Amino acid sequence: MVKCLFCGFSNEDGALFCEQCKSDISNVQPAPAPPPLPPPMPESIPPAPMMAEEAPVMAAIVEEAPAAVVVVAGAPAAEVVAEAPPAEVVPEAPAAEVVVETPPAPPAPAASEAEAPAKPAAATGTPIPAGATVKLVVQRGLKIGEEYTLFAGENFVGRADEKPVDVDLTFQEPEDRVWCSRQHALLVYDDAAGTLTVEDLNSSNGTFVNRERVYPGQPRQLFVGNTVQIGTVHMRVKV
Repeated sequence: MVKCLFCGFSNEDGALFCEQCKSDISNVQPAPAPPPLPPPMPESIPPAPMMAEEAPVMAAIVEEAPAAVVVVAGAPAAEVVAEAPPAEVVPEAPAAEVVVETPPAPPAPAASEAEAPAKPAAATGTPIPAGATVKLVVQRGLKIGEEYTLFAGENFVGRADEKPVDVDLTFQEPEDRVWCSRQHALLVYDDAAGTLTVEDLNSSNGTFVNRERVYPGQPRQLFVGNTVQIGTVHMRVKV
């Protein structure tokens, strides 16, 4: 099995991408076979049961032992009991009362803070100059080196079989392994400010920036040299 270095999922031998997080695992070596288990320890020997012949002997010894009973001749039982002095009852001293102060419990976090997912660390790199022409260069796909120019405003990334897209990755994946959705992600480029963001559009296999997942509704800013993964296609930001 080939274990993913990013999510820990065990994939079959020979897999190029993780079936769980879709990361590249082509250079990951298969996990070595586990060492053999040590032999089981011998169980303790139970004690030997008592022989049936020894039971009557033990009963005979018990029957022969005289009872420790003292009988006073001629004295009624009531008189003997009456002559015994009553036991003196000593009142118990009251236990000292110990008061232990319990420290107050810390306040519980608010529901919104406890349930809010942790935001991933923002990508870093060289900022995009204002007014520059930004392109996505394919680093991994069926057509390596192909460039896609981004326009100012919204740029939809996906497959143009039903809806039009600005970055069409239809011919970048093999027909038996299509992981790119029809409208997979949205790239927004502000040429005046020189900012470029990417957001996942509830795709089936997710969008990744430098191997970190981008979630729907959480746009991630891109910088020059960042790698964007859409399905099995890897593209680098270039100006």
